[in-house]
Amino acid sequence: MAFDHNWDLIDFPEEILSDPKASEFSVGTATHCYGGSPEAQTKLHDHFPTKGIWLTECSGGEWQKGNLLVAQANLIIETTRNWDRVSFCGTSLSIRITRRIWVAAQTAAA
Repeated sequence: MAFDHNWDLIDFPEEILSDPKASEFSVGTATHCYGGSPEAQTKLHDHFPTKGIWLTECSGGEWQKGNLLVAQANLIIETTRNWDRVSFCGTSLSIRITRRIWVAAQTAAA
């Protein structure tokens, strides 16, 4: 991978993948959701259509408001619309684990 960081720093992998020698050693780019937006993946894809893009990290926290399941579903939709190759797999696993923890916590509190 040429990169493993936030969408708002997508200029770095563009620089690496623009170098023909460096590009030979990279299958693509890994991204995180903590800064920027999924559209950065399309920008990268438009410049380097043969290179893969994977969302490799996006966790929740106290800053997330609203329905976590809806937020994760929107993340899956937006990243796959913007050329992500496998984000839904990891996110689906995260949703299942989060749901099981939440159900267990609700059961224990009752």
